[in-house]
Amino acid sequence: MSRTRQACAFAALFTRVEMTMILTRPWTRAAGLLHWLLVALVTANLAVFLPWPNPAVAVSASLALALTLTTALVSLLLLLGERTAFLRAVDTWYIRDDQGERGAYLRRDPRHSEHLTLCSVAATPRGHGLGDQLLTAILAHTDAPLRLWAVNRRVAHWYSRHGFAPQRRGLRGTLMTRPATRTGTAP
Repeated sequence: MSRTRQACAFAALFTRVEMTMILTRPWTRAAGLLHWLLVALVTANLAVFLPWPNPAVAVSASLALALTLTTALVSLLLLLGERTAFLRAVDTWYIRDDQGERGAYLRRDPRHSEHLTLCSVAATPRGHGLGDQLLTAILAHTDAPLRLWAVNRRVAHWYSRHGFAPQRRGLRGTLMTRPATRTGTAP
């Protein structure tokens, strides 16, 4: 599969995983909270400015329309952003087999040139160890120091099982790092 096709497939995978989280558990993602805020704003505007037969119809129809429009917009932005980032990445992983799909990419950290940032680790179906397999392969492949943002405590705990340590909390979640590993040296 060409890198462009991999990028498109990975972007679709990541968008499915993220949109599931944004729609079902919006409080776990900053994008989820912003999405629902956008839904509320669009609903309010549609309910007020379009001629509806009564207020109940105005609110329910406006909410359905707003949810559809904003979900499509957020999905499109995720697809385009992840495809571009995957194509520009230093290293990429995308695997699709009978177990499911998984993927991630590494990019240079602009502030710390010696670090690589692990981005957008995604796997589906969840709960079958596909993410563990992917992360193990990534860690075996690189010996550079790694950084990442864990979006919530459950994800941070998952990364800590793989040797990442929390550094600080921020708006994007918890910054976690893993020191460089020296392959081929005695313990």
